[in-house]
Amino acid sequence: MVTNNITDDYGFDIKQRIGISVVYFLISFTGITGNTCVLLAVLLSKKLHTLTNIFVVNLSVTDFLTCCSLLVQGVVLLTSEQVLRVVPIQLCVLTSAVNIVGVANSLMTLTLIAFMRWYVITRSIRGHRGLHTPGKIAAMLTITWTVSLVSMLLLPGLGIGTLGYSAVYNQCLTIDDNQLVEYYSMLQGVGCFAFVAMAISFYIAIFLFVRKNTVAMSKNLRSQENANNIQESRTNRRLENMNDSSVQRLSYVADDRHRRSEDLHQMASLFRKREWRITKNLLVVFCIFLASINLEA
Repeated sequence: MVTNNITDDYGFDIKQRIGISVVYFLISFTGITGNTCVLLAVLLSKKLHTLTNIFVVNLSVTDFLTCCSLLVQGVVLLTSEQVLRVVPIQLCVLTSAVNIVGVANSLMTLTLIAFMRWYVITRSIRGHRGLHTPGKIAAMLTITWTVSLVSMLLLPGLGIGTLGYSAVYNQCLTIDDNQLVEYYSMLQGVGCFAFVAMAISFYIAIFLFVRKNTVAMSKNLRSQENANNIQESRTNRRLENMNDSSVQRLSYVADDRHRRSEDLHQMASLFRKREWRITKNLLVVFCIFLASINLEA
């Protein structure tokens, strides 16, 4: 009786269901096409076989499955009361499970990407290999999938929410008869907020580090230029009192030191710029994912 009253208050009419279904179908077709292209690009191009792209591939696989579940959700919205005749209850439960696992896995993967970007950029070229290895990345993704599956199974196993068809929202989410379904939704919201907050904090930390490093680098360059000018003036005074062979030897040593210093500085600068460019691209992916989640919500 309570469920019927809630359905009357919050149920979608046919125009709303058609509109939401169209959005679901657009997201699904765009996501399936885009993620398929990403997977094929990484598979066929050896240049894309990088450690960072392991996370990208995992994210693409997860989003591909989530987009497939949205296709079923669109059909469920359109069929409404006849949903169980068109979509079997087992498929509805599976769709709900894939959707929950997919969103959780995507959020955790995006948080891991933000963390690894922070780890690589704020550590030295040698030091960042501590976590940035194939074995450790594979372990991280294994933990991600395990936590996603456990989060989907644990709460229903404890009686907090039951996966199935929701007559209130006309979708495959959680059934309305479970009195603890509100706590299930609250826990999901808290988890999503926590991972989004962590990812944003890592990107903010990267931005602050890059800005601080840029200011420090500018000061070092000015100091180095002043030191080079002083050293050059001293060298010139010494060269005036030396013979030709000594002058050539001293000039060679000074040029070699200066060249090595410039090479090291250039390598570090190129490394930072490349990692910062990759980070900006991944930040765009993170923002697009958040926009898609909000649109779906």
